[in-house]
Amino acid sequence: MNGKVKVTASEWPSFLYDQDLYDPMDDEVGLMKGYLLLHVCAFLMVFYYSQSFNRFTYPYFAAMGSIAKINGIQLVSGCQIAYAACQACYVLSSKDGWTEQDGAFDMMTFYNSIVALFESFPDDEWCLHTLAWWNKYVPCISD
Repeated sequence: MNGKVKVTASEWPSFLYDQDLYDPMDDEVGLMKGYLLLHVCAFLMVFYYSQSFNRFTYPYFAAMGSIAKINGIQLVSGCQIAYAACQACYVLSSKDGWTEQDGAFDMMTFYNSIVALFESFPDDEWCLHTLAWWNKYVPCISD
């Protein structure tokens, strides 16, 4: 063995967990409540165009509002959490550009696995509680 660990999309990276809640005996506790994950999703949902453009030169963009507002997003979904998780995963990787495959890690499998958590059993207590938590803490949703 060369000391390297192959990480696959079927294993949940630690950034998906709230480290204060993580329980090695129950992998659902704290899952999808990670600090980095929350902040990446919030940034993606709240990012104002005025941050990209000078608001005095381009007042139109400043008035547009957040990505969530522009797209009529009122609730965070499993798809948005999965997208944010993929973005966070990419940022933490050593890749110079976006790629679906990073060694043994397949980004599409990772995305689909997260979406399946929320869509396979939408009335599951964990799913309902987790989405309620997200909709409370993502700024553009809770305002």
